[in-house]
Amino acid sequence: MRRVMGATASGLLFALLMPPAAGADSPQRGDGSIVAWGWNVVGQCNVPAPNTDFVAVAGGYLHSLGLKADGSIVAWGGNDYGQCD
Repeated sequence: MRRVMGATASGLLFALLMPPAAGADSPQRGDGSIVAWGWNVVGQCNVPAPNTDFVAVAGGYLHSLGLKADGSIVAWGGNDYGQCD
């Protein structure tokens, strides 16, 4: 399983669990799910269900964004200024 790691300015950390490259061993959890940890004051670590099929992840100061394989975008966390609408 490949892991793509990232971090935000607020110290939130992400791991995007991707399927293995061709010829690699079978993944235990390579379903495109996101694992997030760190300062979770407004739910920016609480990835909404279904937490699968993500191909990219990014985070703002108090919100997080995930890009799904079908092109849709999922936003969660702080929404004081409509950033998750």
